[in-house]
Amino acid sequence: MRRPTLGFADLHRRLIEFVRLRIQRGEFTERSLARRAGLSQPHLHNALKGARNLSVQSADALLHCLRIGVADLLASEEGIETAGAASLARRGAASAAARSRRFPVNF
Repeated sequence: MRRPTLGFADLHRRLIEFVRLRIQRGEFTERSLARRAGLSQPHLHNALKGARNLSVQSADALLHCLRIGVADLLASEEGIETAGAASLARRGAASAAARSRRFPVNF
């Protein structure tokens, strides 16, 4: 059976879902994530509620702040909550520790 094609809109939706989930879990606030990504809080809020779309640059900034990549969004068919875990598992503990020293996440 052939799988449906995954497009940019699907990746955008998965990123938004991932951000919403992390905010709901209390890992950070809209304001702290927006500030860290260089976005305005109202713009991020409107993107999260579906009133606006993120630009490619804004989506890249969020991916960087969240320390996930497009591959993580592609691999998240089993559940969006596993996207970050898949990224860390692939990169290994040593590289994750090195990244945390360079880009500390203090939300």
